[in-house]
Amino acid sequence: MESLKDPKYVTDKDGNRIAVMLDIEEYEKIMDALDELNTILAYDKAKRNEPDYLPYNEAMKEIREVRLRNGLK
Repeated sequence: MESLKDPKYVTDKDGNRIAVMLDIEEYEKIMDALDELNTILAYDKAKRNEPDYLPYNEAMKEIREVRLRNGLK
């Protein structure tokens, strides 16, 4: 991401920077980039995690095993 063109700082009485004023276009660029980053992070997290479901055949096998253990047909 490019650096900010000309940020303006709001300071407290001691001269400490406490806020930044940006051109609305720069703000929107930052928000768009943040949104894109969040989308990428969510995608990466989803790809990393194992699915929280069982394949059909495995689920049916588990159901049959539980039913047999409980004396059900």
